[in-house]
Amino acid sequence: MPTIQSGQMLTPQIVANFAEYDVSNVIFDLDTNIARFTKILSKLPSYPADNILFYHWSTPEDPKYIKATIDYPNGNETSLIFDNPNYAKVGDVLINQSTREQLYVSVAPITGATTVVRGTPSYAIAKGDVFSLLGSGFPEASSVGTGKHLEEEEKWNYLQIFKEDIDISRTAANVKLRTGANMRDRLDREAGRRILRRMELSFLFGKRGTITDANSKSVRLMGGVEEFITSNAHDVNGVLTEDYFDKMLLQDFQWGSSEKYLFASALAINKITSWGKGRMETDVGRTETYGFAINKYLTSQGNILYVVEHPLLKGANAQDWTGFGGYMFVIDFDSFKKRYLVNSDLKFKENLPTSDDKHIDQYLGEIGMDRVNEEKNAVYRGITG
Repeated sequence: MPTIQSGQMLTPQIVANFAEYDVSNVIFDLDTNIARFTKILSKLPSYPADNILFYHWSTPEDPKYIKATIDYPNGNETSLIFDNPNYAKVGDVLINQSTREQLYVSVAPITGATTVVRGTPSYAIAKGDVFSLLGSGFPEASSVGTGKHLEEEEKWNYLQIFKEDIDISRTAANVKLRTGANMRDRLDREAGRRILRRMELSFLFGKRGTITDANSKSVRLMGGVEEFITSNAHDVNGVLTEDYFDKMLLQDFQWGSSEKYLFASALAINKITSWGKGRMETDVGRTETYGFAINKYLTSQGNILYVVEHPLLKGANAQDWTGFGGYMFVIDFDSFKKRYLVNSDLKFKENLPTSDDKHIDQYLGEIGMDRVNEEKNAVYRGITG
């Protein structure tokens, strides 16, 4: 017997039993534009590599100064030990930045102490006193001087295999969804975002090395930005202030371009913006080029930071300074180049061979990053507010 209902037919009854779902044909993704460092890096020239690790040679910058390693209280000592004994050679003139005393190098060491002729008047030298090279001086008809050169440094990094597989049955791939989308397309898109997110974090935080998996096979891991930076690694461990930031930027811009990028959490950018002074404005051209907001920040020294909010630089949530939320990176992109094994840049492949009744798609790339002149870059850690 049919069920007979008395009374008026209302909308909830229709929706519950007969009406079609009103569903948008778009799935709204939460984490678009997450790989912002990778996106800028990928628009710069990249180069294939012929091996699983790759090298380059770089010439370090000539040191700007040396420091005394111990106290010389008498003011007449002539055999001095510096932190870099190869900095000066015979005939060089040094000046103590604290006392302005000039010293003439008479015997340069191979190792150990440097012999000098003291200035008039001469002064006590304190441990840590900074000495700069004024130039050189020689008597008439002097013999050929001693040559000096900087040793080239070997640098290297690994290529890392990034892979994300999509495994879906033939049946599931052909079921029509309420959104009108195809489940296989949706899984492919999700996997693409996942692999970009993992590459992005590897570029920023990866530590170069190898590990052994459960099958006793070696897994290579590329080194990223944070591991690379040593000279300008600023452990804030507290509140970021405008005075501190301006002071550190003097160091951060000592080498490299006068225009660099700042990748920071939303919290850190809000902090910088709160300082005011009209130093932050939208860079329309770069925003249009990369598809996410880029602001231009004018430093007190007249240098430019292109400020990028990074959605992966956050703790447990957007209001959390802990972990990655307390990080900022100052990046000179002249220091970084994307590398990939020949014919192995990130690619998407459909329908990998299988005898099963299913589809296998895959993102696969063997990718690394060349890193040169770490002194041009900076990292800030431990910001708490």
